[in-house]
Amino acid sequence: MAWLLQTSKPPVAIHSLASQSAVDHYKKDIDTETGDFLPEIRYPDTFKSLHEGPSRDHRDIAWRQANLTVELQIAREIRSRELLATKIRSKIKPQVQAVPIEQETGPNAECIVRPATPEDFEAIAAIINMESRATGSPQIIEWRDVTAANVQKIYESCRDNLQPFIVATTTEDPLLDRSNWPKNATKAYQGYLAFRSTQAKVSQEVLGFAFVVEARLGLLGGPCPGSRHTGQVKVVVHPSHRGKLYGSALLDRILLCTAPFHRRAVDYEWQCQDSSKVYESIACQNRRKYAWIYVETFCAGRDDPALKLATNFLQKFEFQEVCHLRSAVKTDRYYESKWLDIVLWARETQPLSNIEDLFPGAYNL
Repeated sequence: MAWLLQTSKPPVAIHSLASQSAVDHYKKDIDTETGDFLPEIRYPDTFKSLHEGPSRDHRDIAWRQANLTVELQIAREIRSRELLATKIRSKIKPQVQAVPIEQETGPNAECIVRPATPEDFEAIAAIINMESRATGSPQIIEWRDVTAANVQKIYESCRDNLQPFIVATTTEDPLLDRSNWPKNATKAYQGYLAFRSTQAKVSQEVLGFAFVVEARLGLLGGPCPGSRHTGQVKVVVHPSHRGKLYGSALLDRILLCTAPFHRRAVDYEWQCQDSSKVYESIACQNRRKYAWIYVETFCAGRDDPALKLATNFLQKFEFQEVCHLRSAVKTDRYYESKWLDIVLWARETQPLSNIEDLFPGAYNL
């Protein structure tokens, strides 16, 4: 405090533009001790001094002082670069035809994938029975034949629990599409339509099916509430149509319905009249959210060809083997029954942080 009392009061710059409106204060410095404007320092005007002597061309110093300015140098540099660019362009041969860019396209399954309907139940039951009777390592084990009524129960369970149930069918006659005909073939196209109208309508053949079931059952036999954000996929293709990418198309569509970040891996035609918040093109808009999807396969051991086929098929869709239970199930073939291993495959569909329950209850209905 004593030091502050002994210290002189710091200068304060007080300036009123109104009182000194006529003073050109922008040309004056300020006294750092008093804060007042210092008198303006006037400098003498400067003029370009020309060298005395001849000024005929660039060899004379007077001509250089008058003509070799900065603006002239910049203009010369720009001009020289333009000439260089013109020279380089003249050496480049113009490209007559543009090089076509080949777009990468996935394999085409050449089938129609759509939600299952009651008209498909008989065909689905037939495929299930054929797979259940298959020799080797069947992927379906049932002790009796499955009927259309049994498939209807699966269908109703999927509908009530907001789980996708889809089928792959044969494509429609491409000649029914007018775009596949030449522009001047209108009469021929109409004649073909008239001919087809006289023929019996051929129903589409069901090539395979896929649906999602509960990953776990609760204590009371119904869906486990704790597993409402997981699902197990069942994919079965007709034995006569395997190896034609129909299974890939079915699993691809199931992932598009359950995994928001899945990218389409195979081409096919998707037909869906009513998404019902189950088959939305953006999976996060569906009412049921999935964090994990599982696939369960049966095999007779590590050397079983069925396991190698399943491995190649599921790894294509980023599934990983998470469990191998040896001799976990037994086929129902009387004295020909045999033990099979269960291999469990899992794929994370989205981060857990993306899934929120709006209110308690199954699947946020």
